[in-house]
Amino acid sequence: MTPVRIGLAGYGRGGRFFHAPLIGLAPECTLAAVLTRSPQRRIELADDFPGLPVAGTLGELAVAGIDAVVISTPLDTHEALVREAIALGLPAVCDKPFTPDAASARALVDEAERSGVPLAVYQNRRWDADFLTVRALVESGALGEVTAFESRMEQHPPAGGFSATGDVSVIYKKRKSGQGDAGSSRGGEENIWLRLRDVPWRQRRRKRRAGGIDEVEDERLARS
Repeated sequence: MTPVRIGLAGYGRGGRFFHAPLIGLAPECTLAAVLTRSPQRRIELADDFPGLPVAGTLGELAVAGIDAVVISTPLDTHEALVREAIALGLPAVCDKPFTPDAASARALVDEAERSGVPLAVYQNRRWDADFLTVRALVESGALGEVTAFESRMEQHPPAGGFSATGDVSVIYKKRKSGQGDAGSSRGGEENIWLRLRDVPWRQRRRKRRAGGIDEVEDERLARS
């Protein structure tokens, strides 16, 4: 089997620490090239993957002979990059949040369908061991009728805080300003894939601390 040649757009926290290692470990895939214009990230890429081609645009990435692209860039770049990938005929996986609002997300999905280009949103959590275990238990009936599901994630900033140009700060700025509904999608996604009823109640607690953002998020999924 010939491995799928994957191009990676973005080599920040998501691209470098999540996508690149996972692509490298998948026997069906190979990391073929990376798109990043940051001098520092190009240095990091050369250190992590010596000799791997690097591009400055999605067009250059396509010329490198990729079969598909993974987009792991700041949220406000997703829509333009996905549209360009569709125009180039490149199947794309885009990091979540996909777009700032439902209307722009639907427009991209419709455009991909019209063009016959596969498009997916990266939803890694549905493959996590804890989630797969819970799903198997729910589907087997071993727990009886499940009426509530609680999922908790804690995210703490690295030393010095998150990058001011990173996707995390873009998301929080949009949430604070009301420019989008790009909140965490984990609760709704899990609810759907566990085949529980709609989420009637959700509680989130957020705190800001000097030097970065410290978010503690509680999501409770329960039947009404």
